[in-house]
Amino acid sequence: YELARIDREEPMVFFYELSVAPSFRRRGVGRALVELLKKLSAERNAFKLYVLADPDNEAANRLYRASLG
Repeated sequence: YELARIDREEPMVFFYELSVAPSFRRRGVGRALVELLKKLSAERNAFKLYVLADPDNEAANRLYRASLG
């Protein structure tokens, strides 16, 4: 979701969920999807791309830490 801000011209981008089919996990698909979101966000001049994840979702948190820093 591209979120307009009242305090700046550039939007923020929030991605709500990312799911990879079990048979495609651990093949770099999730990382490729996050990289594409980063590219699209940059093209939209977004100043921030973020996601929220349940602390118990270890796989998602590993992916997001590795991909988003």
